Amino acid sequence: MRLVFAILAMLPLVACGSSDNVKRADVSPPRVTFNIDDTKHMNEADNKATAYCSRYDRSARLQNLAQQNGYYVATYDCR
Repeated sequence: MRLVFAILAMLPLVACGSSDNVKRADVSPPRVTFNIDDTKHMNEADNKATAYCSRYDRSARLQNLAQQNGYYVATYDCR
């Protein structure tokens, strides 16, 4: 049921197309890291992390946000 909800929640984002503002940098299940060009794109990173963690029937939780070389690195744990 969570997977269905996550898919339905992502439909508006799919309709808009993908963005280059948030790029997956690393995956070490159950953890995912994104490079984000600006913190105004945190909602997009949150949504991508939620979609990733839903594969494991878990919720995404932001564990770390750091600035590095002009962009942000957001690391999420799936719990």
